[in-house]
Amino acid sequence: MKYHFFFLCLFIIGCTAKAPAPPPQTTIPVKTTPVKAQQIRTTVYTSGKTISRQKIQLSFKVDGLIKHIAVREGDTVQAQDTLAILDQTEIRAHYDQATAAYNKAEQDHQKFQSLQKDQVVTQTQLLGAQVTLEAARSARDIAAYNLTHAVIIAPTNGRILQKLGETKEMIRAGMPLFTFASQTNIAILQAGITDRNVLHLALGDSATIAFDAHPNIQIPATVEKIAAAAMPQTGLYEIELAFVTPHTLLPGMIGHTHIYTQHSQNRWIIPIESLIDADNDRGFVYVLKDNIVYRRAVTLDKLQNNMVLIKEGLTLGEEVVTDGASYLSDQSQVTLSQ
Repeated sequence: MKYHFFFLCLFIIGCTAKAPAPPPQTTIPVKTTPVKAQQIRTTVYTSGKTISRQKIQLSFKVDGLIKHIAVREGDTVQAQDTLAILDQTEIRAHYDQATAAYNKAEQDHQKFQSLQKDQVVTQTQLLGAQVTLEAARSARDIAAYNLTHAVIIAPTNGRILQKLGETKEMIRAGMPLFTFASQTNIAILQAGITDRNVLHLALGDSATIAFDAHPNIQIPATVEKIAAAAMPQTGLYEIELAFVTPHTLLPGMIGHTHIYTQHSQNRWIIPIESLIDADNDRGFVYVLKDNIVYRRAVTLDKLQNNMVLIKEGLTLGEEVVTDGASYLSDQSQVTLSQ
Protein backbone atom coordinates (compact mmCIF):
# COMPACT_ATOMS: atom_id res chain seq x y z
CA MET A 1 0.00 0.00 0.00
CA LYS A 2 2.79 2.39 0.87
CA TYR A 3 4.41 1.74 -2.52
CA HIS A 4 1.24 2.81 -4.26
CA PHE A 5 1.21 6.04 -2.26
CA PHE A 6 4.86 6.70 -3.16
CA PHE A 7 4.27 6.35 -6.87
CA LEU A 8 1.19 8.57 -6.58
CA CYS A 9 3.30 11.30 -4.98
CA LEU A 10 5.90 11.06 -7.72
CA PHE A 11 3.13 11.37 -10.35
CA ILE A 12 1.66 14.47 -8.69
CA ILE A 13 5.10 16.09 -8.39
CA GLY A 14 5.82 15.31 -12.02
CA CYS A 15 2.53 16.86 -13.12
CA THR A 16 2.95 20.02 -11.10
CA ALA A 17 6.57 20.56 -12.07
CA LYS A 18 6.98 23.61 -14.33
CA ALA A 19 7.46 22.63 -18.00
CA PRO A 20 10.51 24.09 -19.75
CA ALA A 21 9.74 27.27 -21.79
CA PRO A 22 9.84 26.90 -25.61
CA PRO A 23 12.60 28.73 -27.42
CA PRO A 24 11.69 32.30 -28.38
CA GLN A 25 10.15 32.58 -31.88
CA THR A 26 11.87 34.86 -34.41
CA THR A 27 9.69 37.76 -35.63
CA ILE A 28 9.97 39.03 -39.20
CA PRO A 29 10.05 42.76 -39.90
CA VAL A 30 7.39 43.90 -42.40
CA LYS A 31 5.76 47.05 -43.69
CA THR A 32 2.01 47.38 -44.14
CA THR A 33 -0.55 49.75 -45.62
CA PRO A 34 -4.26 50.18 -44.87
CA VAL A 35 -6.91 48.98 -47.31
CA LYS A 36 -8.65 51.94 -48.98
CA ALA A 37 -11.96 52.20 -50.83
CA GLN A 38 -12.80 53.85 -54.14
CA GLN A 39 -15.88 54.11 -56.35
CA ILE A 40 -15.01 52.75 -59.81
CA ARG A 41 -17.16 53.30 -62.90
CA THR A 42 -18.17 50.01 -64.49
CA THR A 43 -16.56 49.44 -67.89
CA VAL A 44 -18.22 47.13 -70.42
CA TYR A 45 -16.03 45.46 -73.08
CA THR A 46 -17.52 44.11 -76.30
CA SER A 47 -16.96 43.82 -80.06
CA GLY A 48 -19.19 44.50 -83.02
CA LYS A 49 -19.29 45.51 -86.68
CA THR A 50 -19.99 48.72 -88.52
CA ILE A 51 -23.34 49.24 -90.23
CA SER A 52 -24.69 52.03 -92.36
CA ARG A 53 -26.69 54.62 -90.49
CA GLN A 54 -29.04 54.94 -93.46
CA LYS A 55 -29.57 51.74 -95.44
CA ILE A 56 -32.14 52.15 -98.21
CA GLN A 57 -33.76 49.75 -100.66
CA LEU A 58 -33.89 51.46 -104.08
CA SER A 59 -36.50 50.32 -106.62
CA PHE A 60 -38.47 51.41 -109.67
CA LYS A 61 -41.96 52.86 -109.30
CA VAL A 62 -43.33 50.89 -112.25
CA ASP A 63 -43.04 47.42 -113.76
CA GLY A 64 -40.69 47.07 -116.68
CA LEU A 65 -37.69 45.57 -118.41
CA ILE A 66 -34.29 46.65 -117.03
CA LYS A 67 -32.49 48.38 -119.88
CA HIS A 68 -29.25 49.50 -118.21
CA ILE A 69 -27.50 49.24 -114.83
CA ALA A 70 -24.73 51.81 -114.40
CA VAL A 71 -23.12 50.59 -111.14
CA ARG A 72 -21.69 47.49 -109.49
CA GLU A 73 -21.69 46.28 -105.90
CA GLY A 74 -19.25 48.29 -103.80
CA ASP A 75 -19.31 51.35 -106.08
CA THR A 76 -19.31 54.78 -104.45
CA VAL A 77 -21.79 57.16 -106.05
CA GLN A 78 -22.71 60.82 -105.78
CA ALA A 79 -26.15 62.31 -105.19
CA GLN A 80 -28.29 62.45 -108.36
CA ASP A 81 -26.16 59.88 -110.21
CA THR A 82 -28.22 57.63 -112.51
CA LEU A 83 -28.01 54.07 -111.23
CA ALA A 84 -30.39 52.14 -113.52
CA ILE A 85 -32.94 52.72 -116.31
CA LEU A 86 -35.99 50.77 -117.47
CA ASP A 87 -36.87 50.30 -121.12
CA GLN A 88 -39.21 53.26 -121.55
CA THR A 89 -40.90 52.30 -124.84
CA GLU A 90 -44.18 51.16 -123.26
CA ILE A 91 -44.09 53.73 -120.46
CA ARG A 92 -43.58 56.59 -122.91
CA ALA A 93 -46.40 55.28 -125.10
CA HIS A 94 -48.72 55.42 -122.08
CA TYR A 95 -47.56 58.97 -121.40
CA ASP A 96 -48.15 60.02 -125.02
CA GLN A 97 -51.60 58.45 -124.95
CA ALA A 98 -52.52 60.20 -121.70
CA THR A 99 -51.21 63.52 -123.02
CA ALA A 100 -53.29 63.23 -126.19
CA ALA A 101 -56.40 62.43 -124.16
CA TYR A 102 -55.80 65.43 -121.98
CA ASN A 103 -55.34 67.74 -124.96
CA LYS A 104 -58.64 66.54 -126.48
CA ALA A 105 -60.47 66.94 -123.17
CA GLU A 106 -59.11 70.46 -122.83
CA GLN A 107 -60.31 71.40 -126.34
CA ASP A 108 -63.75 69.91 -125.66
CA HIS A 109 -64.02 71.84 -122.42
CA GLN A 110 -63.14 75.11 -124.15
CA LYS A 111 -65.72 74.38 -126.88
CA PHE A 112 -68.43 73.61 -124.32
CA GLN A 113 -67.63 76.86 -122.50
CA SER A 114 -68.22 78.82 -125.74
CA LEU A 115 -71.43 76.95 -126.53
CA GLN A 116 -72.75 77.42 -123.01
CA LYS A 117 -72.42 81.20 -123.39
CA ASP A 118 -74.64 80.94 -126.49
CA GLN A 119 -76.98 78.69 -124.49
CA VAL A 120 -76.48 75.84 -126.96
CA VAL A 121 -75.41 73.39 -124.23
CA THR A 122 -76.69 73.10 -120.70
CA GLN A 123 -74.79 73.74 -117.51
CA THR A 124 -74.88 70.01 -116.82
CA GLN A 125 -73.14 69.25 -120.13
CA LEU A 126 -70.45 71.84 -119.34
CA LEU A 127 -69.91 70.28 -115.92
CA GLY A 128 -69.48 66.85 -117.53
CA ALA A 129 -66.81 68.24 -119.87
CA GLN A 130 -64.99 69.76 -116.90
CA VAL A 131 -65.01 66.41 -115.02
CA THR A 132 -63.60 64.67 -118.12
CA LEU A 133 -60.85 67.29 -118.31
CA GLU A 134 -59.84 66.78 -114.65
CA ALA A 135 -59.72 62.99 -115.09
CA ALA A 136 -57.56 63.37 -118.21
CA ARG A 137 -55.21 65.74 -116.35
CA SER A 138 -54.78 63.21 -113.53
CA ALA A 139 -54.08 60.38 -115.98
CA ARG A 140 -51.48 62.52 -117.75
CA ASP A 141 -49.79 63.44 -114.45
CA ILE A 142 -49.64 59.79 -113.39
CA ALA A 143 -48.11 58.78 -116.73
CA ALA A 144 -45.54 61.60 -116.42
CA TYR A 145 -44.71 60.49 -112.85
CA ASN A 146 -44.23 56.88 -113.99
CA LEU A 147 -41.99 58.02 -116.84
CA THR A 148 -39.84 60.00 -114.38
CA HIS A 149 -39.57 57.00 -112.04
CA ALA A 150 -38.46 54.60 -114.72
CA VAL A 151 -34.98 55.73 -113.64
CA ILE A 152 -33.30 55.10 -110.25
CA ILE A 153 -31.34 58.12 -109.04
CA ALA A 154 -28.92 58.11 -106.06
CA PRO A 155 -30.70 60.04 -103.29
CA THR A 156 -27.45 61.06 -101.56
CA ASN A 157 -23.75 60.37 -101.67
CA GLY A 158 -23.23 56.74 -100.71
CA ARG A 159 -22.25 53.20 -101.63
CA ILE A 160 -23.96 50.33 -103.43
CA LEU A 161 -24.01 47.43 -100.96
CA GLN A 162 -26.01 44.97 -103.09
CA LYS A 163 -27.21 44.70 -106.68
CA LEU A 164 -30.26 42.45 -106.86
CA GLY A 165 -30.97 42.32 -110.60
CA GLU A 166 -29.41 42.30 -114.07
CA THR A 167 -30.12 43.96 -117.40
CA LYS A 168 -32.84 42.38 -119.61
CA GLU A 169 -34.67 41.12 -116.49
CA MET A 170 -38.29 42.01 -115.80
CA ILE A 171 -38.77 43.70 -112.47
CA ARG A 172 -41.95 44.47 -110.56
CA ALA A 173 -42.78 47.90 -109.19
CA GLY A 174 -41.34 48.33 -105.69
CA MET A 175 -39.04 45.30 -105.94
CA PRO A 176 -35.57 46.36 -104.65
CA LEU A 177 -32.84 46.53 -107.25
CA PHE A 178 -30.15 48.03 -104.97
CA THR A 179 -29.32 48.10 -101.28
CA PHE A 180 -27.87 51.55 -100.81
CA ALA A 181 -25.94 52.98 -97.83
CA SER A 182 -26.03 56.74 -97.46
CA GLN A 183 -22.68 58.31 -96.72
CA THR A 184 -22.91 60.51 -93.63
CA ASN A 185 -20.39 61.87 -91.16
CA ILE A 186 -21.84 59.62 -88.44
CA ALA A 187 -21.04 55.90 -88.45
CA ILE A 188 -22.56 53.13 -86.31
CA LEU A 189 -21.00 50.17 -84.48
CA GLN A 190 -23.53 47.43 -83.76
CA ALA A 191 -22.67 44.99 -80.96
CA GLY A 192 -24.23 42.57 -78.48
CA ILE A 193 -23.84 42.55 -74.68
CA THR A 194 -24.94 40.19 -71.94
CA ASP A 195 -27.94 40.63 -69.66
CA ARG A 196 -25.59 41.32 -66.74
CA ASN A 197 -23.95 44.24 -68.52
CA VAL A 198 -27.03 45.74 -70.18
CA LEU A 199 -28.34 46.75 -66.75
CA HIS A 200 -25.35 49.08 -66.32
CA LEU A 201 -25.74 50.87 -69.68
CA ALA A 202 -27.63 54.08 -70.40
CA LEU A 203 -28.16 56.14 -73.53
CA GLY A 204 -25.39 58.72 -73.87
CA ASP A 205 -22.69 56.66 -72.13
CA SER A 206 -19.27 57.45 -73.56
CA ALA A 207 -17.05 54.84 -75.21
CA THR A 208 -13.90 54.33 -77.27
CA ILE A 209 -13.59 52.06 -80.30
CA ALA A 210 -10.52 50.49 -81.91
CA PHE A 211 -10.88 48.86 -85.32
CA ASP A 212 -8.82 46.00 -86.68
CA ALA A 213 -8.35 48.13 -89.80
CA HIS A 214 -6.98 51.03 -87.69
CA PRO A 215 -5.62 49.28 -84.55
CA ASN A 216 -3.62 52.23 -83.20
CA ILE A 217 -6.50 54.71 -83.25
CA GLN A 218 -8.99 55.15 -80.39
CA ILE A 219 -12.22 56.68 -81.72
CA PRO A 220 -14.62 58.33 -79.23
CA ALA A 221 -18.23 57.14 -79.44
CA THR A 222 -21.60 57.41 -77.70
CA VAL A 223 -24.22 54.77 -76.87
CA GLU A 224 -27.19 55.67 -79.11
CA LYS A 225 -29.46 52.62 -78.93
CA ILE A 226 -30.10 49.82 -76.40
CA ALA A 227 -32.45 46.97 -77.30
CA ALA A 228 -35.37 46.34 -74.96
CA ALA A 229 -35.22 42.57 -75.49
CA ALA A 230 -32.52 40.00 -76.18
CA MET A 231 -32.00 38.55 -79.65
CA PRO A 232 -33.49 35.02 -79.74
CA GLN A 233 -30.55 33.61 -81.71
CA THR A 234 -27.80 34.70 -79.31
CA GLY A 235 -29.46 35.80 -76.08
CA LEU A 236 -27.50 39.08 -76.28
CA TYR A 237 -28.90 42.60 -76.19
CA GLU A 238 -28.14 44.61 -79.32
CA ILE A 239 -26.66 48.08 -78.85
CA GLU A 240 -25.51 50.77 -81.29
CA LEU A 241 -22.70 53.26 -80.77
CA ALA A 242 -22.48 56.39 -82.92
CA PHE A 243 -19.14 57.96 -83.79
CA VAL A 244 -17.51 60.35 -86.25
CA THR A 245 -14.19 59.55 -87.92
CA PRO A 246 -12.27 60.74 -90.97
CA HIS A 247 -10.76 57.26 -91.42
CA THR A 248 -12.08 54.93 -94.10
CA LEU A 249 -14.49 52.33 -92.72
CA LEU A 250 -16.66 49.94 -94.71
CA PRO A 251 -19.84 48.20 -93.53
CA GLY A 252 -19.01 44.99 -91.66
CA MET A 253 -15.60 46.06 -90.29
CA ILE A 254 -14.89 44.75 -86.77
CA GLY A 255 -14.47 47.18 -83.88
CA HIS A 256 -13.63 46.58 -80.21
CA THR A 257 -15.17 48.98 -77.72
CA HIS A 258 -14.82 50.00 -74.07
CA ILE A 259 -18.05 51.56 -72.76
CA TYR A 260 -17.69 53.75 -69.66
CA THR A 261 -21.03 53.51 -67.89
CA GLN A 262 -22.51 55.81 -65.26
CA HIS A 263 -22.86 52.81 -62.95
CA SER A 264 -20.19 52.66 -60.23
CA GLN A 265 -19.09 49.95 -57.81
CA ASN A 266 -17.15 50.01 -54.58
CA ARG A 267 -13.66 48.52 -54.83
CA TRP A 268 -10.86 47.99 -52.28
CA ILE A 269 -7.48 49.35 -53.33
CA ILE A 270 -4.11 47.93 -52.31
CA PRO A 271 -0.59 48.36 -53.74
CA ILE A 272 0.47 45.80 -56.29
CA GLU A 273 3.34 44.82 -53.95
CA SER A 274 0.74 43.38 -51.54
CA LEU A 275 -0.30 40.69 -53.99
CA ILE A 276 1.74 37.54 -53.29
CA ASP A 277 0.07 35.21 -55.78
CA ALA A 278 -2.58 35.44 -58.53
CA ASP A 279 -4.43 33.12 -60.88
CA ASN A 280 -7.04 34.66 -63.18
CA ASP A 281 -9.33 36.65 -60.86
CA ARG A 282 -8.11 35.01 -57.62
CA GLY A 283 -5.17 36.26 -55.58
CA PHE A 284 -3.65 36.15 -52.08
CA VAL A 285 -2.42 38.75 -49.61
CA TYR A 286 -1.12 38.78 -46.03
CA VAL A 287 -3.36 40.61 -43.55
CA LEU A 288 -1.86 41.80 -40.25
CA LYS A 289 -3.70 41.34 -36.93
CA ASP A 290 -2.09 41.49 -33.48
CA ASN A 291 1.44 41.11 -34.87
CA ILE A 292 0.46 37.95 -36.76
CA VAL A 293 -0.14 37.78 -40.51
CA TYR A 294 -2.83 35.63 -42.10
CA ARG A 295 -2.81 34.47 -45.70
CA ARG A 296 -6.14 35.47 -47.28
CA ALA A 297 -7.73 34.86 -50.68
CA VAL A 298 -9.16 37.87 -52.51
CA THR A 299 -11.14 38.33 -55.75
CA LEU A 300 -9.33 40.57 -58.21
CA ASP A 301 -10.91 43.17 -60.48
CA LYS A 302 -8.17 44.92 -62.49
CA LEU A 303 -4.92 46.85 -62.29
CA GLN A 304 -4.99 50.63 -62.10
CA ASN A 305 -1.54 52.18 -62.39
CA ASN A 306 0.44 50.55 -59.53
CA MET A 307 -2.65 49.60 -57.54
CA VAL A 308 -4.84 46.49 -57.53
CA LEU A 309 -8.62 46.77 -57.37
CA ILE A 310 -10.18 44.07 -55.20
CA LYS A 311 -13.82 42.96 -55.49
CA GLU A 312 -14.05 40.76 -52.38
CA GLY A 313 -11.94 39.47 -49.49
CA LEU A 314 -10.93 42.64 -47.62
CA THR A 315 -12.53 45.30 -45.46
CA LEU A 316 -11.81 48.98 -45.16
CA GLY A 317 -8.84 49.83 -42.90
CA GLU A 318 -7.33 46.35 -42.66
CA GLU A 319 -3.52 46.30 -42.84
CA VAL A 320 -1.96 44.33 -45.68
CA VAL A 321 1.74 43.53 -45.94
CA THR A 322 3.58 45.48 -48.65
CA ASP A 323 7.23 44.70 -47.79
CA GLY A 324 8.66 41.43 -46.48
CA ALA A 325 5.87 39.18 -47.78
CA SER A 326 8.33 36.80 -49.48
CA TYR A 327 9.66 35.71 -46.04
CA LEU A 328 6.23 35.01 -44.57
CA SER A 329 3.91 32.06 -44.24
CA ASP A 330 0.42 31.82 -42.81
CA GLN A 331 0.32 32.93 -39.12
CA SER A 332 3.91 34.17 -39.05
CA GLN A 333 4.78 36.52 -36.20
CA VAL A 334 5.96 39.88 -37.44
CA THR A 335 7.07 43.26 -36.24
CA LEU A 336 6.44 46.54 -37.98
CA SER A 337 9.50 48.21 -39.36
CA GLN A 338 9.82 51.92 -40.08
